[in-house]
Amino acid sequence: MNRPTVFVVDDDAAIRYSLGMLLETEGYSVQTHKSGEDFLAAFDHGSQGCVILDLRMPGMGGLEVQAELTRRGVHLPIIFLSGVGDIPTTVDAMKAGAEDFLTKPTESSVLIGKVRAVVDKAEHLKDLNQESDELRARLNELTDREREILSMAISGQSSKGIAQQLGLSQRTVENHRLRINKKLRTGNLLEFYHRAARCGIELEPPARYN
Repeated sequence: MNRPTVFVVDDDAAIRYSLGMLLETEGYSVQTHKSGEDFLAAFDHGSQGCVILDLRMPGMGGLEVQAELTRRGVHLPIIFLSGVGDIPTTVDAMKAGAEDFLTKPTESSVLIGKVRAVVDKAEHLKDLNQESDELRARLNELTDREREILSMAISGQSSKGIAQQLGLSQRTVENHRLRINKKLRTGNLLEFYHRAARCGIELEPPARYN
């Protein structure tokens, strides 16, 4: 598994060097860039990690780089690092999705703590999104009737009770449940329900059966 990459974007060579050394000792892969333009030109859309971004640089400033990443659909966490920390700029950065805003000079322990927090959060969200995509793909394999029976089953209804409500035989409902388990690749529908809920997926019957 590749190490998360921390991108340090700052026009001050001394800061790039010191942060690079600090982050590498903490086990991160580091890429440093002297300008926003250089960073954007070299950036790989599939990169994981975070960006430590200077606010004021010649050429593109930090907020402009942030806006360009957003335009490209890049959701890499951003920690702003600036020698000037005015409230309006901080508010703008945070509203645009920045994870944090630190003022130079920042203690090493504080910076590392922030980096670790945003990288861990990003990794968790990535894993959650992957699980969500996987579960949605399985649910899309179900027929409307199977989704209806799934919804009734996870609400605690027995096969007999479901059969009575839908006007089906109990054997038919049980066969449906076997196919549901196979398509969802689970032996426990309640467990699947909890996994789906954790990913923000609501298991509801199709509208035509409501």
